[in-house]
Amino acid sequence: MSPLWSSLVLGLAIATVGCESTSSTSTGPSPVKCQVSLEAPPDSIESAGGKGAITVSAQPECGWSAASDATWLTGLTPSSGQGSGRVEFQATANPAGTMRQGHIAVNDQQIQVQQRAAACRFEVSPAAPTIDAGGGTVTIAVTTLAGCGWQVRADVGWIATTSTSGTGSGSVSLRVAPNGGETRSVALLIAGQTVTLTQSSTTPTSTCLFSLERASEAVSAAGGSVTVAVSGAAGCSRTATSEAGWIAIVAGASGIGTGAVTFNVAPNSGATRTGTLTIAGRVFTVTQAAAGAVPGPGPGPGPGPGPGCSYTINPKEVKIGDEGGPGTVAVSAGEGCGWTATSDESWITITEGAAGSGNGTVRFYVEPHGKKRTGTLTIAGRTFKVEQDKKND
Repeated sequence: MSPLWSSLVLGLAIATVGCESTSSTSTGPSPVKCQVSLEAPPDSIESAGGKGAITVSAQPECGWSAASDATWLTGLTPSSGQGSGRVEFQATANPAGTMRQGHIAVNDQQIQVQQRAAACRFEVSPAAPTIDAGGGTVTIAVTTLAGCGWQVRADVGWIATTSTSGTGSGSVSLRVAPNGGETRSVALLIAGQTVTLTQSSTTPTSTCLFSLERASEAVSAAGGSVTVAVSGAAGCSRTATSEAGWIAIVAGASGIGTGAVTFNVAPNSGATRTGTLTIAGRVFTVTQAAAGAVPGPGPGPGPGPGPGCSYTINPKEVKIGDEGGPGTVAVSAGEGCGWTATSDESWITITEGAAGSGNGTVRFYVEPHGKKRTGTLTIAGRTFKVEQDKKND
């Protein structure tokens, strides 16, 4: 090889070596290096709600952000960060009777958060329905939380149900067959609650006769509450209605057999008035004194409610044993002199004569009690003392 050719080859070789080079660009931590890992709370969140937290593990230089896909998971703190850390959150109360779950995502990772179901509570209405001998349909409403399951048990041949189970609030229809015999009752189990259904008998109406403890009541102008006892055969249905707008029935508008009817008499701002009620087919008359009336001659203003009236009670006190029981007080007053009787103690109940006019009687009942106690009634403006103590053997 000539010297010239050798020089040319050597130059090309040097040029080729001189053209070789390397380069690199720094882009920060790689995606693989910045992968995060999450750790869920050790237990489910209580149904009442509360705070919780998840643990985030990542390299110190790796950033992240957190978000939730459930509206009941709120308040993520912090919502973003770098490196390992802890994200706290708030869970609202669970309104359903089933467990629910949501997710919290950190970057491309997510973790499941569970919350326990709310406690299922049930209410049924009515709890003691009645139906006549002809049968028919009775509807029972069930109130509970969404997701709460319940069942119906009606193990009698004369009652059929439209459904044997349900979820959440709903209703059950009971189809009751006609009754060809005596009054019958059955205890049904609906949503874990006892429903007592009573069906009246086919006893002819002529044998269902009722009686009232009294046929009338005199009430002062101030009005008040009056209770009337009703006696009748078991299984016989009865009703009570008022024919006067100023007399309102508050208890016992319907019932079966023996019971009681309570009604309220409104205050009277005018002349003496008379009204009637029909209770179990019987007429009951109410006479109410005039407002501010000054009845017949008297010894002058007395301590009672009526002006110009004088009142006495007999006896003025009573002693009753620890077993309790009824008591009676006689009221003496002029004709047309209105008066009232009230109990100052929750354990003494006036059963008759809460209001009256002229001579009358107040009856009361004392509840049983194992210790000595003293209470009072206010009758026609007079104080009546009740002392209860252990009975002497």
